[in-house]
Amino acid sequence: SIIQDYSLRGACYDSANDRIVVAYGTTYSGVEDSGDIVLTAYDTDFNPISDMSKVISGVGSGGGLCYNAKTQKIYVACGDGHNQIARINPNNLTFEAWVTSSEPYNVSNILYDEDNDIYYIAFYNGSSNIWIVHNNAFTSIDKHFLSVADEVSTETLNVEQGIVIDGQMLQLFAGSSGAFLIQNR
Repeated sequence: SIIQDYSLRGACYDSANDRIVVAYGTTYSGVEDSGDIVLTAYDTDFNPISDMSKVISGVGSGGGLCYNAKTQKIYVACGDGHNQIARINPNNLTFEAWVTSSEPYNVSNILYDEDNDIYYIAFYNGSSNIWIVHNNAFTSIDKHFLSVADEVSTETLNVEQGIVIDGQMLQLFAGSSGAFLIQNR
């Protein structure tokens, strides 16, 4: 199959190894519902680290990733019909296991708030993107955290990258009328 799209999906800082891990999503022409995630490690000057690029095959084109310093793991939102998150060993970028969200929707992004030890997980529920707060066991604890339709507009918006700073989440959404930056309440 020919790669149809190869796009940046997210990045995180791996503090244990002092490096940046970037997720790229790929999709293939002529192959429906397929995609891979390519994880690549870079030093803090953004030079690729030799032999530190791995592929998670057949899991979708990806939607974001985060690093949890307490567990010393990277968590990747795979997207494309999965309510599962890939747990990755940051030392060698290998897949370890699936973490299943308590929500049945397609995971489209994940952020970790280390101050509050919670995950912000974005889902596409069939009609809109919503953020749902999860505890460290990946059980939802706030089902009405942030709804794009309530906050911004009625148009369909794509969840893009976000960050958590001092316990506050900032999230970028993109739509046909522009981009929107939303801060959690």
